[in-house]
Amino acid sequence: MRPFEFIKNLSVSIKLNILAFLLFSLLLLGMVLTTNSTMNTFALQAGRQNVAQNAQTIQIRFDEIEQETVNNAVTLSNISGLSTAITTGNIQAIQAEILITASRFNFDDIDVINDNGRRLFDTETTNSEDEDRLIQLALLGFNASGLTTASTENGPQIFISAAVPIHNTSGDTVGVIIGSRIVNNEILTKVNVFPGHQNELVLIVDGQITASDFTDPKELEFFSPYLLDADSVEQALNGQTVISDQLISNAENTPHAIGYAPLTIGADTKAVVGFAANVAELDSIKEQLISNQRAVFSIFAVIGNILLAIFALTEITNPLRRLQSAAEQLSNGNYTKLASVRAKDEIGRLATSFNSMAIQIQGLIAGLEQRVEQRTLELEQRGAELEKTTTESQKRADNLQTIAEISRYLSTAKDLDHLLPLITQIVSERFGFYHVGIFLLSENQKFAVLRAANSPGGQKMLRRQHKLEVGQVGIVGYVTSTGTPRIALDTGTDAVYFNNPDLTETHSEIALPLSIRGKIIGALDVQSKVSNAFTDTDVSILGLLADQLAIAIDNTRLLEEAQNALKESRTAFNQYLADAWQKKSNSEILGYHQTITGGQLVKESTVVDEIETWSEDGKNTLSIPIQLHSQVIGVIRVRPNEANSKLSRDKLNILTSVAERLGLALDNARLFEETSTRAERERLVSDITTKIRTTNDPQEMIQTAVDELKRALGVTRVEIVPKKMTPPDN
Repeated sequence: MRPFEFIKNLSVSIKLNILAFLLFSLLLLGMVLTTNSTMNTFALQAGRQNVAQNAQTIQIRFDEIEQETVNNAVTLSNISGLSTAITTGNIQAIQAEILITASRFNFDDIDVINDNGRRLFDTETTNSEDEDRLIQLALLGFNASGLTTASTENGPQIFISAAVPIHNTSGDTVGVIIGSRIVNNEILTKVNVFPGHQNELVLIVDGQITASDFTDPKELEFFSPYLLDADSVEQALNGQTVISDQLISNAENTPHAIGYAPLTIGADTKAVVGFAANVAELDSIKEQLISNQRAVFSIFAVIGNILLAIFALTEITNPLRRLQSAAEQLSNGNYTKLASVRAKDEIGRLATSFNSMAIQIQGLIAGLEQRVEQRTLELEQRGAELEKTTTESQKRADNLQTIAEISRYLSTAKDLDHLLPLITQIVSERFGFYHVGIFLLSENQKFAVLRAANSPGGQKMLRRQHKLEVGQVGIVGYVTSTGTPRIALDTGTDAVYFNNPDLTETHSEIALPLSIRGKIIGALDVQSKVSNAFTDTDVSILGLLADQLAIAIDNTRLLEEAQNALKESRTAFNQYLADAWQKKSNSEILGYHQTITGGQLVKESTVVDEIETWSEDGKNTLSIPIQLHSQVIGVIRVRPNEANSKLSRDKLNILTSVAERLGLALDNARLFEETSTRAERERLVSDITTKIRTTNDPQEMIQTAVDELKRALGVTRVEIVPKKMTPPDN
């Protein structure tokens, strides 16, 4: 990061000069790269054109060799006596002359064939279909030429062959002579007519190099992989001249252009001539052009840098320095110093904006101290208010926590004598009030009776059963009468305040009504030793506490009333059971006694409240009470078969369960019996009423009623005596 820090701290003029240098350097680099690319393209295109021209020249040279071969074959066909030797079949007579002439014409293979296609003379034993095709054309009277191939131990060989007809004196074709020249290094050297050996050639047959005019074997080995490119060779065999898209440099870093030309003799293209054209001269020209262009670009870059530096100094650096000087004086407190504006460009507009800013700063600073002082005072006031609010919020949170704690006590309270003193103690400790009292209205609603207090004076008042008349005495009397909270911030000036001799330290007091469902049931009285001790927050918190306390007191009273009602209901029900079973015990048959020998009725009444065991005639007897809703209605007595034996715990549990279920069954039977009796009575009354309503005659109604009552009640006399009615006084 240090180089960047160094550059950041340089002056603007130096930064501009560096920027100009970088821009022109990048421009020069771009031009050089563009020139290199252009020159490389130029060299490649020149090399391609050179190879294309050389390919045409080489094909022309091969065409000349082809024509020369045909002409030499025609000369051989005109040897004296050749037609006669073919006709007579005595070819040996002129064999020597044929070989001498063929050697003079550089033929590598000579074949003589009669008109039947039989070879009469052949210097090579291998023949190919290509020769047969040429022979057929020659037998038809045409001079035919083309390429023929032969396979040897060293690989394939290719020949330039020419077949010409042999005519007799009558002009008839009596045979064919075919002469072939192998395409070897010598032929390639003969074809390569270019000066300075700029082109080096190879002959490619079936993907192999069969001939070459490379003077250096290492050069041939280096270029062979490029010259044997399969795709390029295939295109050349299809009749195209192929030139590589890039230059290849040899070990001496000499660039060469690679090309391929088809070798076409007659109508045959069976081989490809590969080129490696030396384009070093073009590369030298390219380097010279690039060097010249670089020199020109460098001169222009230097001149451009100088001009840009002068422009930056006069139009940018100097105005910025003047603006910097004005800014430094402004920062030192000189607000009257303004920057000079000499142009309307960006720097001039910046100087104008700076001058406007300096004027505004001068005005702002003039009133800054006054505003700072005012803001400081406001912050102090807000700090005090915030501190007060925070204190009140903390106090309110503590009060709400106290209310929540008291609410937990109230929600589980069942005994007011224990709950109310606890509430007064907690409120006094948590809120800091020295006296807290709870008043409840008497049954006649005329007095507010003190039920709980925490202070020593309050305890004295409790011992003497302190009470205040509703609506008459003190703040509590006022609150229990009107149902409206009352605050005495200064008890000495409050006309309603009651001067209690047991609470002489009181200077402020608040009383809140305890009401539930619109009915006042008491009051919460809180007193403090400090004047103006109760805030609005205290009033709302204590009001909430008073509401919850009223609900708890009402719930406790409702619980007590419900418990008393339940107790009375149970007592009445037990009395009903006792009366009902007392009537049953007045009957002659009271129970049943069962032994092994038989059973008998029990007529003696015995009541047992709990399970007990006693001895009768020396035998143990177990008595189990039959209970129904805690009411004993009978007893089960059990005596073991064997004397002095005891019943096990399991048998005792069975007997107890049987006694419980027997009590329910007996009571159900009793209820069924009473219901049946009541139903029978209702039926009898209904029948009598129905019979009475069968007539409208009063005398018959009375007679019917008398007869039915006698029969129903089983009596001999029933009288219905009308009562004389006395008219009421007006």
